[in-house]
Amino acid sequence: MDNLQDLPNEIWKRIPGYSLYEISNMGRIKTFNQFGCGRTAIMKPALDPNGYWRTMLKRDSDGKVHTIKVHRLVAITFIPNPENKPQVNHINSKPADNRLSNLEWVTRSENMIHAHKFGNKSCKGEKNPATNLTDEIVLEIRSKYTYGRNGKPKPGDVTRQMLSDEYGVGMHVIKRIVGNRGWKHLPHPNNTQRVNSESVTKVKKY
Repeated sequence: MDNLQDLPNEIWKRIPGYSLYEISNMGRIKTFNQFGCGRTAIMKPALDPNGYWRTMLKRDSDGKVHTIKVHRLVAITFIPNPENKPQVNHINSKPADNRLSNLEWVTRSENMIHAHKFGNKSCKGEKNPATNLTDEIVLEIRSKYTYGRNGKPKPGDVTRQMLSDEYGVGMHVIKRIVGNRGWKHLPHPNNTQRVNSESVTKVKKY
């Protein structure tokens, strides 16, 4: 059975935009509808390869489930952000420590300075604290985008706007992903097709 007992000095608040959940200043998440049956339980986030805790929550805005980092949930729930800074920094440079006292809103440059100070210089792809996207999701977005991929656009093609709505990210993010202007360390369908085509041509020559 899930332990619903509060930790010492633990404070719970409803997560803005996610009315089925609460998060605490200790970084724990509580759902009020586990398995869709109205059961209250403490959720168990997953630790990604870069050391960040992630979980999947249903948004109020569209009812869709998506992946989000726990430290961002703590920040948007507990920490005022009057300057609208885009990133959340772990003060002690430990990405798994999502206590409120260890988090702060920062600009991209402030976060980079902090990362270099603590020796965390790699911010590529999902290692970037600003993103909620994993490498797996980026590859999924690229594979789904079909608008004009094989010649002229056709009815039923998946557009950038459709992907933006589905994954809850801005159009500029989708453009960078499908246009291979971001996340360049990951394979791109167009590049794969070109490589495969070149390989077939070389085989035919021999």
